[in-house]
Amino acid sequence: REWCDAPSNFRCEYDLDKYLKDNGVPGIYGIDTREITKYIRENGVMNAKICYDIPENFADIKSYSIKDAVAAVSCDKSFVYKTLDKKYSVTVVDYGVKKSFIDELVKRGCEVTVVPYSTSAEDILADKPDGVLLSNGPGNPVDNKACIEEVSKLVGKVAILGIGLGHQILALTDGATTSKLKYGHRGGNQPSHKVNSNRTYITSQNNGYTVDADTLNTGVVSYVNANDNACEGIEYPDANAFSVQFYPESIEGLHSTSFIYDKFITMMGGN
Repeated sequence: REWCDAPSNFRCEYDLDKYLKDNGVPGIYGIDTREITKYIRENGVMNAKICYDIPENFADIKSYSIKDAVAAVSCDKSFVYKTLDKKYSVTVVDYGVKKSFIDELVKRGCEVTVVPYSTSAEDILADKPDGVLLSNGPGNPVDNKACIEEVSKLVGKVAILGIGLGHQILALTDGATTSKLKYGHRGGNQPSHKVNSNRTYITSQNNGYTVDADTLNTGVVSYVNANDNACEGIEYPDANAFSVQFYPESIEGLHSTSFIYDKFITMMGGN
């Protein structure tokens, strides 16, 4: 809300303005963030720009879109996380994977090989993994046409778990469509309801798109968002695959969905 231009801490070497400029980070103050929140709540997610003066033409702001989002965050080459008690071999396709997902697999006895987003299905299957995890990641899922094509070649040939963007890409291989949410699902308090049960899980999410449930061909919806009924989980019983939109975490307060990894282990032949 306010910029302190005269910091008083005796350890201070410079002010916040210099720190942000030195690190290439734009910053603003004197903004009514509550008013912005109310505006987004009524009008939905939209592009925005920080500028000194209000521009006469908003065309560049309205037309702005993220390009090559997954390529920007994926690894450049494959690497392996070993485990002391190897029971399974899992390949993680890195669309922007969270390290916690890898940790959860490793502690369950999985040797994890992380591969770049552009890795072919043939190369993945050549390593004979017990399972493949399609990771979370940024951007519009339909922009990843090559990834969708490669994942379609994996379906039915190996156990698959999709999370976040991986959930959406897996649905696209089933002929489904995706759409942009008016309000993205962000933060650690998103309620995800398990279909045909009385259980709702409080989950961590960070996504702006959703799978259009009524366009699925073989997939069956397993979770929906309790706020807007958006699809948040899909089962593919004929393909030994399933996916969730939310992030299965084991951190304090969000550990209730870590059973997702146990289900994946079972699909790979575990107990």
